[in-house]
Amino acid sequence: MRSTIELINVSQEFAAQSSAQKSTVALASVNMHIDKKEIVALVGPSGCGKSTVLNIIAGFVRPTSGQVLFDGSVLSGIGPERLVVFQTPALFPWQTVRDNVTFGPRMRGVAIAEYQPLAERIIADVGLTDFQYHYPYQLSGGMRQRTQIARALVNKPEVLLLDEPFGALDAQTRLEMQEMLLGIWERYQATILFITHDVEEALFLSDRMYVLSARPGRVQREIKVPFERPRRYSLFGDEAFARLKAEILAMLHGKPDAEHAA
Repeated sequence: MRSTIELINVSQEFAAQSSAQKSTVALASVNMHIDKKEIVALVGPSGCGKSTVLNIIAGFVRPTSGQVLFDGSVLSGIGPERLVVFQTPALFPWQTVRDNVTFGPRMRGVAIAEYQPLAERIIADVGLTDFQYHYPYQLSGGMRQRTQIARALVNKPEVLLLDEPFGALDAQTRLEMQEMLLGIWERYQATILFITHDVEEALFLSDRMYVLSARPGRVQREIKVPFERPRRYSLFGDEAFARLKAEILAMLHGKPDAEHAA
């Protein structure tokens, strides 16, 4: 299968902000690919460059060296085919859920008859039909994040880039959001890069995982997640799941399994 996204020997160095500081090498020769309609999770120690990878793919940052390909062509800048969902929902507080969700097509001048049916379906799919006329301050954290995901989906992106989108949620809400995301992926089949610090979440959601080293971030290991879909939370008690989780946690704590380390 042809990759939607491919990173080839990508490195990123950030210049020092003052003469008293040194430049920061965030990434070093990162190679990875994300295939069409695939969920890929990116995990690694804090500060290892996970968000930098996402920002490079989004087009917010140009890598210091290396190439990023999108559908075989060199990626250049931001584009509507790649949309980001951040950990903190960036919603317009003066607009309702419905208006936030439809903001993109409205600003592009899309006819209401074209975007309204899709918006209504997506709002229903994320479980917000009864809250579509509420304002962000009237919503829980999980509902605000559902709104942000719906706003991205209504723009029909090819790639969703999720930067720890459930990291600030309580445990129960987080489980509900994970289940919702899998349902959304099954319906809309977007390609997804999911950044998380939660290994259990990464294993539950993804088809493949990349484990980054401490800064400068390098790919320690690429993992094909061996569990069949659809997945249920009973998977968390599976012996193979627990064993793989333990291996990844050992890598994240600087103790890579010699047999599997990249």
